[in-house]
Amino acid sequence: MTKFIETYNHQNRIGVMIEFACSDAWAFETDEFREFSRDIALHIAANGELQEPLVTQLFLKEPSETVGHQFKLISNKLGVKITIAKYEYYGASKI
Repeated sequence: MTKFIETYNHQNRIGVMIEFACSDAWAFETDEFREFSRDIALHIAANGELQEPLVTQLFLKEPSETVGHQFKLISNKLGVKITIAKYEYYGASKI
C-alpha cells in the first residue's frame, strides 16, 4: 500500500494533515487526485473536529453529496481504491 500526505494551513490558525492510502502510486500523481486531496483537506479544516464520521458528512464543495460518495467517484474515475489511513485536525476555530 502506497501512502500520500496532504496538508492544509489556514492563516497559521488551523492545520490539517491527511494520510491517503492506495495500491497504485501513480494515482497520487494525477491532477484529479491532487485536486481531490486538497478539497478533502479544506473540508476537514472548515468542519473542525466533528463527531460525525468523515464519510457521512456532506461534502463542502458539493453539499448535496457525502464525502464517502466523493471517495467512490475518485476511486471509480482512477480505477483504484483510495482511502484515508488517518488524519489530524489542529486548531480551535473554524474557517
